[in-house]
Amino acid sequence: MIKIGLANLDPERHYTDLDGNTISGKTLLDQLMGSINTLADMGAKEVEDMFFDTEEERDEDGNLVNIVQKINYEKMSDYLKDQLTTRNANKTLIQSIQVVTDPVTGAKKLATPLAATSDAAWIESIFISTMNKKIVDVTTPGKSFVQRSVFATEGEGANAGTINNGKKLQMINEEGSMDCIVSIDYFNDILPEGLSFEQAKQWLID
Repeated sequence: MIKIGLANLDPERHYTDLDGNTISGKTLLDQLMGSINTLADMGAKEVEDMFFDTEEERDEDGNLVNIVQKINYEKMSDYLKDQLTTRNANKTLIQSIQVVTDPVTGAKKLATPLAATSDAAWIESIFISTMNKKIVDVTTPGKSFVQRSVFATEGEGANAGTINNGKKLQMINEEGSMDCIVSIDYFNDILPEGLSFEQAKQWLID
């Protein structure tokens, strides 16, 4: 949806929002990209909380001089075990990501370095997928729904003429948008209770 919006956005054009305010395409673009960057920053912070501990280093006067992030191997181990057990990983791999104490330094670490595990590429793919989901993908509140555009079939046999009251869906209607059929389930959160399908449909139209 973001790509569709960007593809149709003209930086030199001026647009009018629902409140009647005029805004330039360039400003819209800046706001959109700024929002995406903010979401990415929030995702990066979430990843940091998932796998790292943050420690502040201060001088004798209490002034902050450095921020150090250290891997929390217990958090990492718990996450990987949760991911791998649901993927039916073998016991050897699960054992290799258990947290142990280094006999020399006393620090926590994984039983086997991730690069030395039997399925290092698999673990790497899990981390990449997690980073993409948290940082790259743009996830916003709402429900998924199915849209039926004019590119779909118009109905055949018993279904002919039942879509859009028999009116052909327009590629470009009078308002300059494309007609489509959207599932009524998309509006469940705002529909009054107890309405039949036809009543709910008419309520939305009204």
